[in-house]
Amino acid sequence: MKNVLIVLDIGTSSIKCGSIDRGLNIIESMLCDFKINHKGNIYESDFEECFKSAREILKKIVKITIQKDYFIEAILITSQAQTFMPVDKDFNSLDKGIVWLDTRAVEEEAYLSEKLPEFYKTAGFSKPLSSLYISKLLWLKKNKAAIYKKAAYFPLINEYVAFRLTKKFYSDYTGFGMGGVFDIRKKRLNQKALDILELTQDNFPEIKEAAGISYKLTHKMRNEFGLKKELPVYFCGNDQSASAVGAGLEAEGGDISANFGTAMVLYTIIKKPLNSIKENQIIGINPLTNDYFLISLDSQFGNIIHKFKTRYFQDISYDDFFSRFNTVKNKDAFIEIKAINNEFIYDKSADKDIIASSVIKYFLNRFLSHLSEIEKISHPNQIYVSGGVSQFKVWLDILAKNCKYKIIPSFGRDAGIIGAAKIYRNKKKG
Repeated sequence: MKNVLIVLDIGTSSIKCGSIDRGLNIIESMLCDFKINHKGNIYESDFEECFKSAREILKKIVKITIQKDYFIEAILITSQAQTFMPVDKDFNSLDKGIVWLDTRAVEEEAYLSEKLPEFYKTAGFSKPLSSLYISKLLWLKKNKAAIYKKAAYFPLINEYVAFRLTKKFYSDYTGFGMGGVFDIRKKRLNQKALDILELTQDNFPEIKEAAGISYKLTHKMRNEFGLKKELPVYFCGNDQSASAVGAGLEAEGGDISANFGTAMVLYTIIKKPLNSIKENQIIGINPLTNDYFLISLDSQFGNIIHKFKTRYFQDISYDDFFSRFNTVKNKDAFIEIKAINNEFIYDKSADKDIIASSVIKYFLNRFLSHLSEIEKISHPNQIYVSGGVSQFKVWLDILAKNCKYKIIPSFGRDAGIIGAAKIYRNKKKG
């Protein structure tokens, strides 16, 4: 029987699951959505609903894979970072999950910035942004004190799913390391952050390098999945790292992975953390090599593109939507687009073709700006592109015509699955 890996890729509002063989060929894959509730700057999700979706899609992929006479070697999890939920000692939910897009912790950002002046050195962010795990933990402490006091743990969404599968609370450096309570240089929890939160190491998971620790499915889960033998569950880093590796990024050397999904993320590997980090940049622990990655991002890219397409061009394809850019560019008729606190300010009386193309131009300029920042510390040769929006040829053509690097399309939505498998195989080979 041929060995395969099952990969669970937990996104912002969807889950991708697939089986992949030793040659990195996708045997089977499926996608399902789960709901996010959004009001203003509040983004919340139901972790139980997410787990049910993960369980059902895993069950289907496992069944199909076994029927095709493959031997399942392990389950791998890659996920969004930051999204978390308070739970009691038995992992029962105490409140809704707070999604990484949520920016309610504005006051906490200011307070933590004052208390943790070297945050950029320990956490890999310019400051304790309102969207970060640490800031929202402090918000919870101040605004929902009874829940905070009752909570035994605050698992990230991937940790919650893994716990339901294995009854073990564990994580990896890459995913957990992006929350602000972990020192990415020392690879341990930051005691100053814990003191502010009035928490201890006991409130957090066992943390090791990506694919460095696993626990086995519970007997109940094995029966539910129709498995006779024990099956380990590993973490393989956050979704952006897995997508970058899956897209083709392998080691430090300058190449860039550009993921166009919910966020626009440019990812490159570096040997050591920078001593100066901009607000739209993140440094973290690269799961493939255990050195570091540099991310430059626009967190609302995919959401904004979808919003403007739906508002002005509901009945056309995304390629037709992006083609508006070329039409308006030839006339040089763009209008100014400003983004203030994730709100886009523009002349709403303008022609809809001009509005749409100006939004596209805004994100093209953001892409080029991120590139220029990376060029200050690296020497790119090519850019591997992945993510949902990378499926649209016109967008890729726009990128190729407006930057000097070779644009290499990769696995699209499957890059995260491919990357998780490559990370696991690399670690097990070592």
